[in-house]
Amino acid sequence: RSSDLPTALLTSLGYTAPFDTIAGMPGMTEVALRAVPVGNRINDNTNDQLRLVGGVRGVLGGWDYDAGLTYSRASGSLQYRGYINEPRFLAALATGRINPFGPNDAAGTALLNATLMEGAMRKSTTTTTSIDGKVSRDLMPIGGGQMAVALGFDVRREQADDRPVNDEYSQGLHIGGEGTVPQTNAARTVVALFTELSLPIAKGLEATLAARYDHYSDFGASVNPRATLRWQPAKALLLRAAAGTGFRAPSLWDVNSPPAFTNTANSLVDPDCPAGHAGDPRCE
Repeated sequence: RSSDLPTALLTSLGYTAPFDTIAGMPGMTEVALRAVPVGNRINDNTNDQLRLVGGVRGVLGGWDYDAGLTYSRASGSLQYRGYINEPRFLAALATGRINPFGPNDAAGTALLNATLMEGAMRKSTTTTTSIDGKVSRDLMPIGGGQMAVALGFDVRREQADDRPVNDEYSQGLHIGGEGTVPQTNAARTVVALFTELSLPIAKGLEATLAARYDHYSDFGASVNPRATLRWQPAKALLLRAAAGTGFRAPSLWDVNSPPAFTNTANSLVDPDCPAGHAGDPRCE
């Protein structure tokens, strides 16, 4: 746009104002530039993982039991090198001291370096603490063996903290970045109960009945039954059948991520394009 053009530079390179016109309006000149002088854009992601697990198992009162406690923590950080701050770059370009068509002198190089947005940009931490357990035992003999039952539970606490540590990064002012990056801080509790009944009906024929209840503090609850049948009439032949329901709960990020603006590869019409000329490729 005319307000962003390095008029002095274009004139010194032999371009004559108004450079290009649409409907007699000046300033529709397109310039494409790779920021080679400041080096490659580099994302430096560092991730650390910690996982602690403990458990017990044994037999008590005729029941086999198995219980466990798990704690996991993931932390990450993002560093930028070679990224350019868009408002600072446009201001530097408008001075006419940056040459987008060739090498820059010392003043132009210094201006380019002053537009860099580098250093720590983002930090995130997620933790999950869970305790789970199950018990099982034989109930009675039936046609194909021992009928058996299992009962269990799972309780989880999920927490996430994802935050930008650079205000310009948070506003999405970096060229070639992912757009705005708001802070996300969320937590939820998940409780699950399940049971399973094994029914060996006859030799080679076994049925299983199961059900599971899940409750997410930020999503809701779901009950899902399941039935299976296994039949092996011969050593070389095995048939299976199953019916049931299931669900996929949204992730902690799906539910709690705040709105953000992002980038698109699609072309957009310049809002300063003269009326009636939105189809002109110079307006994209």
